[in-house]
Amino acid sequence: SFIAGAFIPFRDYVLMYFYITASVFGAGAGAAIIGGLYWRHGTTLGAWSSLITGAILSTIGFILRIIWSDIPILTQLASKCPLNGVQMTLVAALISLSVYVIVSLITSKKPFNLEYMLHRGKYAITGEHVKEQTQVPLWCRLTGIDKEFSRNDKILALLATTWILLWISAALIGSIYYGISGGNISDDAWGLFWLWYMVINFAVGVIVFVWYFIGGTRDVANLFKYLKDLKRDDKDDGTVLDYYSLSDETFHIPDDTMS
Repeated sequence: SFIAGAFIPFRDYVLMYFYITASVFGAGAGAAIIGGLYWRHGTTLGAWSSLITGAILSTIGFILRIIWSDIPILTQLASKCPLNGVQMTLVAALISLSVYVIVSLITSKKPFNLEYMLHRGKYAITGEHVKEQTQVPLWCRLTGIDKEFSRNDKILALLATTWILLWISAALIGSIYYGISGGNISDDAWGLFWLWYMVINFAVGVIVFVWYFIGGTRDVANLFKYLKDLKRDDKDDGTVLDYYSLSDETFHIPDDTMS
């Protein structure tokens, strides 16, 4: 992004530029991260294929936005590139996701044992999960809140969800009004909206910064205090061992791998 901004003529809106340059990594990485964490058939080759595909497509889209008006063949199709940065990001992300799924299905030899990796079900470690007797309400499940959330965790999750829904609602209402009015929105109205948008985000940003600074400083101090007294296992390098390939009858976690 820095090199492109320094040497390449700028022919796009700043926000669109940010989207398409960020998607060079994000378009393919999203599929790899989500698939790697939540899909049993995801493979390393699928992740690399997705990442490379997203980077190539986003780079091509970025270049097309710049050179479109200088290429006669392209200008005959349209006076300018028909896709903006957000649309190109979406296209790159969808294609990268498809590549991840296809390559993973082709190269996956057997489903990965997520229960073992996440210590769930019969592989659960005693005392690792907090259990509550009360049933989680429906509104908690809809917002992703489960039994292991503390009261403060629930408050934070609800605030984050409300914040996202607030701006989604603003976008929907604005889009509906724009369509009803036939696009008849004055520059002053747009300016007022963006003024309040920036003021609100700046105010929330200051609060979050102070909050994170205080809480982060406290937690870092607690971390070093915890590490000072921690009994370390030099054999534990964080690797997920291949015990999931064993049958249920022979499954065993060696004592020296647990820390």
